[in-house]
Amino acid sequence: MRDGAHTAVMAAARTHAGDVEVVRAACGALWNLAYEATDNKVPLFRDGVHTAVMAAARTHADDVGVARAACGALQSLATAVGLEVSLVRDGAH
Repeated sequence: MRDGAHTAVMAAARTHAGDVEVVRAACGALWNLAYEATDNKVPLFRDGVHTAVMAAARTHADDVGVARAACGALQSLATAVGLEVSLVRDGAH
C-alpha cells in the first residue's frame, strides 16, 4: 500500500475503463486492499479509491462482478471509524 499499488490499480482501471475484465480485477484488488488491513482504509479513501470503484460500478452497471467488487470495497472502507459520513457525502450510498 505504501508503495502505491492502489494508485497503479486505479490508473489501470481508468486507462482501461472500457475493458470490463480489467475493471473487475481492479475493483477486486482495491476491495482486498481495503478489506485486509485496517490501516489501509483511511489512506485508500484519501487517495480516492471510493470514487474509482463508484465510477467503475456506474460504467459497468450491467456486470455483477464489477458491482460485487465495488460494493465490497465500499463496504470495507465504511467499516473504518469516521469514514461513514465522508462516504455518504461523496455519494457512496
